[in-house]
Amino acid sequence: MIPAVILFGRVQGTEFCPQTFELRRYSFFRLPFTDLQVTPVSRDYRTSGFIAQLRSDAYVSRLSSGTRWDVVEVYDGGQHDSGMADVLVSYLEPGPDRVSTVWSTWSDDHPHLAQRFWPIVQRAVIANGYALLPALFDFAARTEETADDTKLAEFSAELQRVLIAEATGLARDTAAAGERTEARRLYELVLAHGETPAARTEYAELGGVATVGELQAEVEKVPLVVPGPGKSETDSADSSEAAEVVSPESFE
Repeated sequence: MIPAVILFGRVQGTEFCPQTFELRRYSFFRLPFTDLQVTPVSRDYRTSGFIAQLRSDAYVSRLSSGTRWDVVEVYDGGQHDSGMADVLVSYLEPGPDRVSTVWSTWSDDHPHLAQRFWPIVQRAVIANGYALLPALFDFAARTEETADDTKLAEFSAELQRVLIAEATGLARDTAAAGERTEARRLYELVLAHGETPAARTEYAELGGVATVGELQAEVEKVPLVVPGPGKSETDSADSSEAAEVVSPESFE
């Protein structure tokens, strides 16, 4: 039995925490072809490379509350599956199908845009909106770097409009599929960035009760503009004046 457990019973994978932008690997053994776990879960925190750079350069926030771990990938016996967090990690980590060097270079070449782009990405994934990311990355890739406050405000406003449009569509599809909790979470992301009567009505129909003010306070735990590398929080506060706001668990 022990050789069979070693050969076929190992489960291992990678998880991502959107609140802190950390990665960790996990592994355990269970009896083959059953759900009976026979060893504790072993975890190895291994954030490095571009993800570590985003943290050290202060492009993303490190929230201490409400953290969760989303599956990036899992190997179960001879099978491999990807979780939704793989959508983000595919942009951030090197690998055969990954493009992290592109976005590491982009962030170095577009520091003012990066200060505004990565917080929106983090807000989206905290709301489990991994499916929103391709549209956000595509928009950022088509925008030229600038230090002009007016143009930076326009970039922030348009980026939020992309977020709102994509999140509204995904929320409606998710609600239609009967996933009410996930749909509410997406509507909360929408309402925190730009209230519309339709979004408010659809959110209420799903049992959503939070006010716009409460939702905005929650997302503002991730500032709309972050300091960026080598800058202070006061730099972020000064530059945030130019950013237009568009508003009127883990695998065990």
